[in-house]
Amino acid sequence: MNSPLLEINSITKSYQIAGQDVVVLKQFSMTVGKGEMVSIMGPSGSGKSTLLFILGLFLSPTAGTYSFDNRDVLQLNRKEQAGFRRNEIGFVLQGADLLENSTVYENVEYPLIYAQSKRSGRQKRIHEVLDQVKLSHRIHHSSNQLSGGERQRVAIARALVNHPSVILADEPTGQLDRENSLQVMNYFRAIAEQTETSLVIVTHDQQVAEFCDQIIIIDRG
Repeated sequence: MNSPLLEINSITKSYQIAGQDVVVLKQFSMTVGKGEMVSIMGPSGSGKSTLLFILGLFLSPTAGTYSFDNRDVLQLNRKEQAGFRRNEIGFVLQGADLLENSTVYENVEYPLIYAQSKRSGRQKRIHEVLDQVKLSHRIHHSSNQLSGGERQRVAIARALVNHPSVILADEPTGQLDRENSLQVMNYFRAIAEQTETSLVIVTHDQQVAEFCDQIIIIDRG
């Protein structure tokens, strides 16, 4: 494994529900290296999505530590957390979540607008990431005109556009057929090897998991 990018140690997440303490994650630890692909597997309700929300700083753990590039990111305030997500993390969700009735270009440009990137450099960067997922020829097409596999590739390009250190992917192939699923995983592997971007991928698919360098199974937290 390459040098560690993120490390979580003894992470616990619990909620108070009807006066009862419900534990979702219990003393969970993991390390992800730079450029490493890690799959997270487990039954529904086992805590996989909760883990991704903690890694993305959308949820705070009840206990434990989270170090990202040697920074204690649990100590960041809300504004700093937003900057961390904007600069360090890309997200790919199961349904792609593209802006409907917008072009591929506009969908990929959105994170650059949010990050207040200079307009003069946006077009070059958008072309670069669309080249990575072999979709430059669809740049001016509406997202509504894309196939399921193409939509997910746009979502990957959008996740890459701000040069994230890690991509968090929640069932990125869950709505794709086998051919498109394998294509998406090949793109992920190329991204990891060429840019040292790390990937944490929640999946139910054993074949998807086997593309990864590390498989972690969560069961009842």
